[in-house]
Amino acid sequence: MNTLNSASLINLLGFTVGVALYFLLLAMVLRHRKPKTVDFLLLTTSILGLLWNAGELFEFIRRDFGQIQTLPVLQAVSYSALGFLPSVVVYSAWKNAGFENNFVRFLTFFAYGLSAFASILHFYSAIAFGTAPSDSALRILTFGALALLVGLLIFKFRQTLEKKAVWITALLIFAVSALHLSSEKEESSLIVELVAHQSSLPLALAILLQDYRFAFADLFLKRAFSLLLLAALAFGLYILLAVPLLAWHETHDRNDVQAAVIVMMLWMTTALCYPSLHKFAVWFVDKIILKRRWIRARFWMKPAKS
Repeated sequence: MNTLNSASLINLLGFTVGVALYFLLLAMVLRHRKPKTVDFLLLTTSILGLLWNAGELFEFIRRDFGQIQTLPVLQAVSYSALGFLPSVVVYSAWKNAGFENNFVRFLTFFAYGLSAFASILHFYSAIAFGTAPSDSALRILTFGALALLVGLLIFKFRQTLEKKAVWITALLIFAVSALHLSSEKEESSLIVELVAHQSSLPLALAILLQDYRFAFADLFLKRAFSLLLLAALAFGLYILLAVPLLAWHETHDRNDVQAAVIVMMLWMTTALCYPSLHKFAVWFVDKIILKRRWIRARFWMKPAKS
């Protein structure tokens, strides 16, 4: 498998994992909401992430089949959803400051206005010219994300560098992503494709780590990291084992028994490895991300009193 095919594979896998993760976040928001209330920030984040990843997944599959007509409006919806995620990150920073910082409040309104303007450009390009996304909108979002980053660094100077690193990284990744997506050049680098097309997940993690560090972050991050490790394991097994082994069976029938056994063995391997991956994800989130004291505890069953 060449580099370009590897990049395409990881994009397809990334969009699929993105749909699963944002659907998981949406389910958690609706399941753990308080009576007659729902967390607007997390609900918006989950819906925007779903629209972006589902739209790009559909477009990826459409290009592969080639018989489905292109839908520019659908592309405009997905790219508009991606464009609003940095605004939600800035809103999260404003909320994290207790809504008292007027400068960050101005940045929040500026961010939403910028995202709305980019969204209008996407839909105008889709309706007027039949193409989406708008390159001008993506360039505006690129420079807008950098401007927001500078603004947050200036107006939130009292915050520690550790806390700043979360949304600094997220906005930088988004700026690189929007800059790459605005170019028509097909990139063959796996790393560049990964950063460019999967920038929605770091934005969601920035929101979770800012406002829900010991609540939703605990529940979501462990499940999300477990799924990411599982996807990475499946990707590695396919590239390192499945592709070389199946290449020996290219001259055989499509329904070759040995090829089917190889694929099923790899499925079983991923299933058997998942418990260990989940344990590592729990340790990593508690120890590295949330920096909790890791205590190995034992529990004994006591007989119930009659």
